[in-house]
Amino acid sequence: VEDETEEPEAPEVQADSDLLERASVGQTIVLKNLNFYPGRHYLIPQALPELERLIQIMKRNPTMEIEIQGHICCKLDSIDAMDVNTRTYSLSFNRAEYIFDQLVLAGIEDGRMKYRGFAGSRPLIQPELTDEDRNRNRRVEIKVLKK
Repeated sequence: VEDETEEPEAPEVQADSDLLERASVGQTIVLKNLNFYPGRHYLIPQALPELERLIQIMKRNPTMEIEIQGHICCKLDSIDAMDVNTRTYSLSFNRAEYIFDQLVLAGIEDGRMKYRGFAGSRPLIQPELTDEDRNRNRRVEIKVLKK
C-alpha cells in the first residue's frame, strides 16, 4: 500500500469496465461512472453498478491482480485534498482504499490488490470547466498488474 503522489509516466488509459478483462498487464483502465461525492471518499449512487461490475470481473478472473488508483478534481498537482469524512489530506488515497475495502468485503482476496493516491496529478479533463469535467476527474482507475 503506497500513498505516493509523484507522477511516473502517464499510462495508456481506456474507459470501460469490459476493457478491464481484455486489458494487458500494465494497462490502466478508467471505469466509467466509478465516481465520488465532492470532497468525500464515498461513491455516488450511480457508481454502485460499476463497482458491482468490477467485483464480478475480479471473481471471473481469479488470477488477476490490480492496483486501484485514486484521483481528485480541482487541483492539478500532487498535493492531496482534504477528505471531509476523515479530516485528513489524503482524499485520493482514501478513495482508492475505499474501493479496495469494498472488493475485500465482496470476497476478493486482499493479496490480489494494492492501492495508491495520485491527488490531482493525472486529470482526464483539463481545464475543468464544468461540473461534469470535475466529476470525471473525481475517480478511481484500475491498473492491471497480473492476469
